[in-house]
Amino acid sequence: MSSELDEWIAAAQRQRRSILIYQRPDLVANLDEINQELSKATAAGLPTDELEERWTTYAQEFADSALRIVVEGQTIEEINAIKAESTACGEDDEEASARILAAAIVSPTFTAEQILELRKAVGDAQVEAILAAWRSASFDVPPLGPRPDEVASDE
Repeated sequence: MSSELDEWIAAAQRQRRSILIYQRPDLVANLDEINQELSKATAAGLPTDELEERWTTYAQEFADSALRIVVEGQTIEEINAIKAESTACGEDDEEASARILAAAIVSPTFTAEQILELRKAVGDAQVEAILAAWRSASFDVPPLGPRPDEVASDE
């Protein structure tokens, strides 16, 4: 029995979570504006083809700017070790947090310096989304997958 448990533990994997961030979140303002124009045009019975085409163009450009980031959960011991190393190097809390997040990102790989630059480039909201995925991978029980009756069968 013990060997079965040992085998199970040896094969266990850490939880990973995935999040999309966007290089061009500025385009959301264009989409908002076009949505308002579409509402007005529709209410007035005016043609909306040009507006819909502009919306599709901006929406595609926004979608094309996505970057999928995959994070892996860390243990408290790993987090504390990174914090201690950061403190020993004389880094502040922001730098320590960047080190922790960089260590948790498995795809694409980041350095702590790149995390800090990313925050400046895309803003706090998107970096917070990455942190939320990391917190979930590190501290939450994995979500349940689909029920067997929800999975398509080959039959």
